[in-house]
Amino acid sequence: MARGVGSVAGSAPFARDDYAAVFDEVADVVGLGAMIQTLRARYYDLSDVKVTKKQPLTIDRFEEFFRLLPERADSDHSWTLTREEIEARKFDLKAVNPNARADVDTRTPEELLDIIEAKGREVDAALTTLRDLLAHDVRLP
Repeated sequence: MARGVGSVAGSAPFARDDYAAVFDEVADVVGLGAMIQTLRARYYDLSDVKVTKKQPLTIDRFEEFFRLLPERADSDHSWTLTREEIEARKFDLKAVNPNARADVDTRTPEELLDIIEAKGREVDAALTTLRDLLAHDVRLP
């Protein structure tokens, strides 16, 4: 791969200048002759978008991303990691959305057992109906 070119796993190579959409460098803070750079990684979560041959990924899916980009704002689908956070993660850049709402099943074991028993009764009733139909030689359409 040529110098100044990077790639993301499973994608075509892209020029280093293209990192601007992902990485923002805030620089030019000069103190005692030293430049201090702060690197931030920006993420945008598209995990809720189902992409198929008949439903391709289209530019309209990035409407919020482009709206937030000028201010580098965060939302439920986008977040930013600072250089310190990246270093604390031992440079793990996995895209795990901290704003994602986890689906937690709050039902108690007793409630689950009640549901299973109710479904079991439904199955028993359906089996009884089918057996009655077979016993009376009723043909289903």
